[in-house]
Amino acid sequence: MENINKDLLRRWIDGKCSPEEAEYVQRYLQQIKPDLFSRQLDDDWKNASVVMSTTDTAYLWQLVRSQIKPKARTVLLTGQWKKIAVAASVLTFLLTASWFGISQRQHKTTAAKVWKTVYNNKAGKISLQLPDRSTVWLSKGAVLKYAADIAKGTRQLQLMGEAFFDVSKDSLHPFTVQAGKVKITVLGTRFNVEAYEKEQITRISLIEGSVSTNYADARHKSITTLLTPGNMLCYNGVQGEANVQAVNITDANAFISDNIVLQDISLNDALNRIGAHYGKTIHLQNNHDDQQQLSAVVPGNNLEAALSNLAFIYRLQYRIGQDTIQVVKQ
Repeated sequence: MENINKDLLRRWIDGKCSPEEAEYVQRYLQQIKPDLFSRQLDDDWKNASVVMSTTDTAYLWQLVRSQIKPKARTVLLTGQWKKIAVAASVLTFLLTASWFGISQRQHKTTAAKVWKTVYNNKAGKISLQLPDRSTVWLSKGAVLKYAADIAKGTRQLQLMGEAFFDVSKDSLHPFTVQAGKVKITVLGTRFNVEAYEKEQITRISLIEGSVSTNYADARHKSITTLLTPGNMLCYNGVQGEANVQAVNITDANAFISDNIVLQDISLNDALNRIGAHYGKTIHLQNNHDDQQQLSAVVPGNNLEAALSNLAFIYRLQYRIGQDTIQVVKQ
């Protein structure tokens, strides 16, 4: 019996095979040497698990189950058969390996992921439309990487810095963003991510839709938190602690404008963000209350106005130099 190619396997999983094709696939699976098949499946399953988290695998399995049409198949998906279907789906979707369509003496290697990188070195925010029709607004200094095949269903991204996402809805292809130590998974939604390299806290603010976040706690246990609109996840990557609180800014226009949105951050971090935005180094003196958190929207096109707003609220004095700004807390 000849080997099965990936197209036939895909149609079998989707329930789109003819009765003759379905019977052929069944016979093929049943005739594979059990020991060889089991070892091959375990190896590929481990490779796939490195790419996908437990949460993503469970989510994908639900998608696979929703697509299977019982009348087109006679194999009962329980036990080992269930593992076969999930493993095959994972491998097909992510191209981590392909054990169908290969002789028993040959194994394909994982396809190398190709990334495209966008860096915002402009004075304000920039917007870009991804090939899957999602739109991203990058704050100054932010770096976004996305999979070159994002339009074909592999919607994977990496972010350092801050960005606002308006994700195109696609129920079959989750949109994932790796922001620092937090992995964000969505289907179609609007949210803001703050993942600054020099800050301990990563923040995800959900404006619309739903978001699943995955991160490790202090014991390195994987934790998944679901966000609802109007909430923000704050994850301390150093301490492995997270909390969910109300979003202070719920207007999406604030995030996509040139203003600087500060949500529940320390005064020192706020000044560092303002300094980086305007190309200045800010030195803060007499800051005895490091635990004080602030929330504000300050102008992104007027340094004097941005500093004046904070100075009035938090009783600051400042002096602007050519490259540095001296700030004293009274």
